[in-house]
Amino acid sequence: MNRRHTRQARALQRLLDATGIRLGTHATQRAMELGFSLDDVYRCLALPDQTYGCPQAHGPDRRMYQRGEIAVVVHEPTRFAVTVLPRTPNRWEHGVDTRHSIFLASRASEIANAFRLREVNTAF
Repeated sequence: MNRRHTRQARALQRLLDATGIRLGTHATQRAMELGFSLDDVYRCLALPDQTYGCPQAHGPDRRMYQRGEIAVVVHEPTRFAVTVLPRTPNRWEHGVDTRHSIFLASRASEIANAFRLREVNTAF
């Protein structure tokens, strides 16, 4: 392992230790599926922009952690990360949207905005 990878592994371990939260298999799979790294997940948990309690319909004692484009649902009493979701202003509804459709829709608007900015900058 080269020095950079060693430093990255140590930094990830510090984030793991800071949160005290374990990631389940489902959460790890969802993070990979959505293109989030473990570093993204643990930064969200260690340094969230926002947290709030989830509705009881989503399970008891669950808390949502959000940072940037990522949201992580944690079962607070066990400090266990249940799942990873793309952060969206819309309410997540099972059977209405898939992770894929929400993620692509958010990316599409970002790309459209980037092209608009590019067109404005190149117009002069």
